[in-house]
Amino acid sequence: MGVGGLLRSADALVLDQRYDEMTATMADLSAAARGRTLFVAGDDATGRSELLETWAAGIAAGRRAPKVVGGRMDATGYVPWQRDADAAQRSLAAVKSALKGAGSFPLWLLSLPPGVDKLVGQLLSRGEDLVGLVARLIGARGPRQAATDVLRDVLRELCREGPAVCVIDSVDERTGALWDELAGLLSRQIAAEMALLLVLGLDGPRDLGAPRAGEATSITVARELTCELVDVASWHWLAPLTAADIERWTGPVTSDVASWLLELTDGCSGEVSRHWAEWQRLRLLERDREGRWRFASYDPSMDINGTLNGCLPRLVGAADAPSIEVLLGRCALESRRFIAQAAAIASDRDPDELVALFDAALIRDDAHPDGLLTREASTAVRGPDATHGLTVYRFARELDWMVLRRAGTSPGEKRHYARKLAQAIEELYGEHAATRADTLARLYALAHDEQRAGHYERLAGSTRTVA
Repeated sequence: MGVGGLLRSADALVLDQRYDEMTATMADLSAAARGRTLFVAGDDATGRSELLETWAAGIAAGRRAPKVVGGRMDATGYVPWQRDADAAQRSLAAVKSALKGAGSFPLWLLSLPPGVDKLVGQLLSRGEDLVGLVARLIGARGPRQAATDVLRDVLRELCREGPAVCVIDSVDERTGALWDELAGLLSRQIAAEMALLLVLGLDGPRDLGAPRAGEATSITVARELTCELVDVASWHWLAPLTAADIERWTGPVTSDVASWLLELTDGCSGEVSRHWAEWQRLRLLERDREGRWRFASYDPSMDINGTLNGCLPRLVGAADAPSIEVLLGRCALESRRFIAQAAAIASDRDPDELVALFDAALIRDDAHPDGLLTREASTAVRGPDATHGLTVYRFARELDWMVLRRAGTSPGEKRHYARKLAQAIEELYGEHAATRADTLARLYALAHDEQRAGHYERLAGSTRTVA
């Protein structure tokens, strides 16, 4: 099976060799009655969940496709992907109906723990003969088969019909019998006798390394299964996408296009794909003479810059619109979500007056659908003497934020204001400034202060590692 080709044809952003082992393992399954477990680790910024689901859909749609099931764990147990939920329920209902009244009715169909029944139903739905498959299970084990043996036997029977793939995301959301059965016992049996690729998604570090106090059970189990002596599983860590990753997918782009994609998406592949499609739809991108994608010149017909130019005079008056646009551009430097007090300090304005202006003139609501801002929950920061609240706003439209961020002041003025904004955030957060390390690193980099930018980049990396 050419899984690499399936990955490339899927409507997702799979840009590098991170899935090489998945593709190689899938290719091996058709040639040998053995399988493997693959741990795919990465936090939300990697787009792990979307990548796994799209990868599985691509595998299932290919020629000579294996049987593929997938879902995720949550606090209630296993939940099939939405597209499979109805099929799983129908399969269990069909089996129960066909066997109803039989003396050998499999009691485990009635007593499976929450979540396990959904996974079993989903697996059964991929069988060519539901009743025949269950009948073979009953003949081998009897009607009182323990629930903990059901998954193994259903998987074994399913793999008799050909290679199969089972993807379960967020396995670290719930521990207990189901996790132990899947990751602990099943992984060994899969490697020995099943043509199955079991893919388990979870949050985890780049390298498993040595055991650490208080680590999640999922990490402990993964370390045991991937060690050299056991070697029934592999560990893959998904890093957020880089500018080079993006350019391999989009083709040549200018530096500002790549940096915007990274800033808007945090390197999440699914979000990069979504933004790119939206920019193409809105005609925000064009080719330059060298064939690189760049942002097109602003055109009111795009309903972006024209929207700002049209609504600001209505919202704040024609006389004040230019100065408010500059102010909003400064706010946009922090991020789409910004602290009003920081913008006020950096602009030498009274914070209360700035909040009053934004609340009175710029908030988007039912009565003012063209408003530029929404107000979010305030952020409390504890100081040495008291706790003070910070007023948080968000640009209602992402494209308004992008235009304001890029337009207005000169590069020199932006560098100057970025430094003042970073210093204002440090002043407001005090000893808790490290909680804004990502933002401060970016602002100091924009201000060309490499020393301060490097300091906060290291803090941001340390915070992510601890988390």
